[in-house]
Amino acid sequence: MGRVHQEDFCQALGVTPEQKYTSERGPNFRTSFDLLRKVARVPAPALLALMDAAIFNVIIGNADAHGKNFSRLYASSGLRLVPPYDLPCTSFYSEVHASLAMRMGGVNRLEEFTPESLPGFAAQVELGEPYVCLRAQALAKLAGPAIVRAADGFAANGFGTETIRAIGRHVVDRRRRLLDVIAATTRI
Repeated sequence: MGRVHQEDFCQALGVTPEQKYTSERGPNFRTSFDLLRKVARVPAPALLALMDAAIFNVIIGNADAHGKNFSRLYASSGLRLVPPYDLPCTSFYSEVHASLAMRMGGVNRLEEFTPESLPGFAAQVELGEPYVCLRAQALAKLAGPAIVRAADGFAANGFGTETIRAIGRHVVDRRRRLLDVIAATTRI
């Protein structure tokens, strides 16, 4: 077993931890994708992993995906994106801010997603619009059964509180609404 170096996007971009939100001059998706393009030997896998993470945060209702929640790992095989971490369902809690830590395609709040949002995100991060929309659709379709399995798993291990079940229902509903938005996107 050896050590590997991990660096979050704030560190990689020379941004202080206090500036982890875009509104505080922290990283945004454009600078984050540009960072991966610049430093990865083969950037495509890292770019697609970051796109998936951004879409997943929308599906689960996590508005708090900031520059310290995305990291790159320096491994012997090269640089790669660390799997997503710190994934709360912030949209479930009314007392938690609803503003996105990083705007997506001009959208500042999870509830503002429209059929133009995903194409706007694709343009923002310079990825193919059809691919981004189709990938969002695929991830949203997978999320429904996965959320149900996760909630069942919690229940089977003694964590089946009503709050966990309510969060599961909330995420399944968010996923359905995102699929409706994607269906209204005539470009795919």
